[in-house]
Amino acid sequence: MLDEAREYVEGRYVSSLEAIPRIRCYDLQRMSHAVEVLPVHEKDQHHCTYDETHDAESVVARNQKTKLISFFLACAQGLTGIDGVPAKNCLYLDFPQYFRFDQKTKLWVGRKNHIKVIGRIDSVSPRQKERFYIRTLLCHKYGPTSFEDLRTAHGTLYPTYEEAALSMGLHVGLHGRTAARTVCQHLGALLPANTRALFDQFKADFMDKRLRDLRRCNVALPQPLSEDMMLGKAMFYTLKSIDNCFQHHRLSLLDYPTLPQLHEFEVFRDLGERQLLDDPRSRLYVIETSYTRAALDDVLAT
Repeated sequence: MLDEAREYVEGRYVSSLEAIPRIRCYDLQRMSHAVEVLPVHEKDQHHCTYDETHDAESVVARNQKTKLISFFLACAQGLTGIDGVPAKNCLYLDFPQYFRFDQKTKLWVGRKNHIKVIGRIDSVSPRQKERFYIRTLLCHKYGPTSFEDLRTAHGTLYPTYEEAALSMGLHVGLHGRTAARTVCQHLGALLPANTRALFDQFKADFMDKRLRDLRRCNVALPQPLSEDMMLGKAMFYTLKSIDNCFQHHRLSLLDYPTLPQLHEFEVFRDLGERQLLDDPRSRLYVIETSYTRAALDDVLAT
């Protein structure tokens, strides 16, 4: 008789992701903590689900409340969670520990029982500036009552969430170690507070190798370039390299108007190359073409 259950167990492929928890005897059921996903959105920019048969007014009315909006409302109303913890004393991230989200009313209500739960705020790309800084502020500001209150710092209502985060010290600094509480400073991916100051700080390091290469090649030119010309040429290729890095993140130098721009140094781009092309007597040209056909054939054969 065919034992299908045994055949399945013996024949099923078990990947490393499944095997390791079993080898180490980890609990596979009844995990210790539930995870509450907490959305992040701009004002009136939350996701709505609807049926095409529904009219616009009913769709808007039904989707007025989200976990974030209800969090603001709970803080404004001064609700109290389990163990008497006030909503005003909670971060958005910690809110699910003391309150639960009622799916029927779309409101947060105080928990009656201690439940192991962890809040997890949606990740946001730094390219989505407003949402990124909303998330940053939510991770550090206790008990905000509205989007306007969220971007209020030290009694001042800032026009953008970025400015509010900067005023609270939640932005990237430029002193010594380029570190802050919220983001690691990486020009191509994240958002430094002052990109021009950051560039000026490391400009000499960016240009050092290019200048050494240019000075080494400059002696081969019939009419050597001046130091200013070599500096301009090194700056062009430095900016070009930075721009290429930006392209990988769907950005460009134009997104950072305080930085030097490629077009400002375009005039230095072909300095020197034209001399090498026009003058076959230049030493660099001679070095690059000083091989025999037999030597070339040997290289190609290998």
